[in-house]
Amino acid sequence: MGRRRQGRRGGALGHRLGAGSQGRTYMNKLRAAAGLLACVMCAAGILYAEGRWFAAALPLAAWLIIGSALAPASPELEAERSIQPPMPRSGEETHVVLKVRNRGQRIDLLHLRDGFPGGASLLDGTGAWRGSLESGASVELRYSLSFPRGDHTFASLATLAESPLWACSTSASVPCLGRVTVPPAIVKAPAIVAGPAAVRPFAGVSGARRPGEGSEFHGTRDYVPGDRLRSLNWRAGALWGKSV
Repeated sequence: MGRRRQGRRGGALGHRLGAGSQGRTYMNKLRAAAGLLACVMCAAGILYAEGRWFAAALPLAAWLIIGSALAPASPELEAERSIQPPMPRSGEETHVVLKVRNRGQRIDLLHLRDGFPGGASLLDGTGAWRGSLESGASVELRYSLSFPRGDHTFASLATLAESPLWACSTSASVPCLGRVTVPPAIVKAPAIVAGPAAVRPFAGVSGARRPGEGSEFHGTRDYVPGDRLRSLNWRAGALWGKSV
């Protein structure tokens, strides 16, 4: 959903669902009930040989036939996604903006629902929208997510175009890819405690975590028991009043 094309660090991708893309048109429960009622009325007219049953079923049948002919076509939508930052830390708030533009005819009632990657947690906003969309108009979905460590991919945007008058719907999906990569947390190395150096009376690794003799050639330090007397800095001791 960004206004920038995806680069190495960006997270914007645009995709379009044209009129030739596959969609699924179906009737809702109201049309199913109307069709069942019309069939029952026709059956009653045949059973009782009365024309009034056929007359009662005629408006329902006409409504069903006209509605099927005027069912909304697969919407021509263009979707663009923006993700900032594209490489967040684990648990960091990630802002997602999804911009959807109608390239086709006016849609009386449009439902949009964005699919979240597995493991994502919604922090703010919503990934769904509902309303009418004029030709050439656009709508933006804004929300914030948090992700655990790993790679997370956005796949597609689910759309549902409805005709409230004829109770027909057409569903389709608009590919709108996006990727979020959460790197492992950086663990800082423990600080080395460099205490006063002294001669180690044993070989191997010392648990005292302090350097031994010979590591203080670059400077002076306070005298500790075990230091060689020839290593004392007598001039510094006379100046500072302590053995170094």
